[in-house]
Amino acid sequence: MDPTWARLKRIADLIAAHVEADDEIKRELRDLLPAFDNSSGPFVIYREKIQGAISWADIYFDPRELERNGGSERVRSFLYRDVREAMEQAQQLQRRKQNGGDEAT
Repeated sequence: MDPTWARLKRIADLIAAHVEADDEIKRELRDLLPAFDNSSGPFVIYREKIQGAISWADIYFDPRELERNGGSERVRSFLYRDVREAMEQAQQLQRRKQNGGDEAT
């Protein structure tokens, strides 16, 4: 199993379970940002999804920002969506690497 995908899955599970692990989630997302370091194609999509998730996590764990952005359920759904989409991208990138495509770092 791809370690990046597994780490993202764990984050998605924490979000789905409404676990208040704000520092852990934000730190883990930031750590995962450079997991696939390339500036083109699917790598860009992965980075955009992780960056989006980081932004939503910052909002989700800030009570003032949370209310300004539609409340916890709305923001949590956007955060969860971006993490799940990053998981899909990570899985595709790992398959591509295994099949001899662009290298992931």
